[in-house]
Amino acid sequence: MKKISDLVDEFVKRPVVSMPPAVSVLKAMENYGLDSVVKMCSNENPFGVSPMAAAAMHDEIENIFNYADPEPENALREKIAQSVGVKAQNILITSGAAYALNFVGEVFIQPGDECILCSPTYPPYYSIILKNGGNIVDVPMTSDLKFNFDGIVAALTDKTKVIFICNPNNPTGCTVYREEMLKFVERIPEDVILVMDEAYVQFSKDPAALTMVPVLAYKNNIVVVQTFSKLYGLAGIRVGYAVSTPEIISFMGREAIARALNVVAVRGALAGMDDVEFARKTIENNANGREYLTEEFTKMGYTVYPSESNFVYVDFRVEPKEFSKKILPYGIIIRGDFPYLRISIGTMEQNKKLVTAIKEIMAEDGV
Repeated sequence: MKKISDLVDEFVKRPVVSMPPAVSVLKAMENYGLDSVVKMCSNENPFGVSPMAAAAMHDEIENIFNYADPEPENALREKIAQSVGVKAQNILITSGAAYALNFVGEVFIQPGDECILCSPTYPPYYSIILKNGGNIVDVPMTSDLKFNFDGIVAALTDKTKVIFICNPNNPTGCTVYREEMLKFVERIPEDVILVMDEAYVQFSKDPAALTMVPVLAYKNNIVVVQTFSKLYGLAGIRVGYAVSTPEIISFMGREAIARALNVVAVRGALAGMDDVEFARKTIENNANGREYLTEEFTKMGYTVYPSESNFVYVDFRVEPKEFSKKILPYGIIIRGDFPYLRISIGTMEQNKKLVTAIKEIMAEDGV
């Protein structure tokens, strides 16, 4: 008799790189006797959820016994399309940006295909490639942690199917604007799918000059992925979207499970897009916080890599995982599973609390 494991697809059995388990806020409070904990590990909105989105989602709760009505989803698709300058047929709404990325893998990656990424970068790319039978071609970033476009081009073969670029990059924060990115695009074959993960585009200094959405007007091998998780504070409700050619969107849509969208999330996203003041406040706070943390850590003598995202990437010359444990008793959770420490930008009060804690820890350790 066959075991359950014998029935499982071979590619599912392969080891994958996945997101680390989240540090529980409740557990941290319990373990260290804390009244509160600041999460600076997941690049969430430090102001919480857009008030307009929260109100709309609250009102929608009474309708959750029904399956989704198509009209709110259609309205959101139209609204997104207008905001990014395309037509509704160019948009696929998904349950979080991660699902849009996953659909790319399911549609395009077949056993034996080579898929290129530039590390360090967003860990789920590895899983998406492997579980669809692809082979990872990992091109390290340059020594100053910038995209190694020459290395990516050199890695291209007739088996290359997909290239993943996170811009601004997670975790390094490095950013490439469209003018420079177009030079790279011209160097890759048109039968290679370029996935532009723009989850943090709104936090760049000039989002309109960074996004690759306008390039879809004359390139048919690009998929742009964006999200409502960061700017609008909807990370926990899961809503994102892909922007591409109608043909690619049609194929990706076939991978979506029927009625997979969260009706509450759709209403929240619709209302959130109208909350201009919340978005402005979030972006302004992020820019100020990014500047503050960069200056403080630089004055302390540490290397802070240029970021245009809602986090900073810092070499504190310590072991990241151990340091993330040391700062927990201070009521702060940071990410410690990258080569250096990636720290989300909080409110100015949270940022100052972080700096004070780091100074105390470093002084205690004599670093």
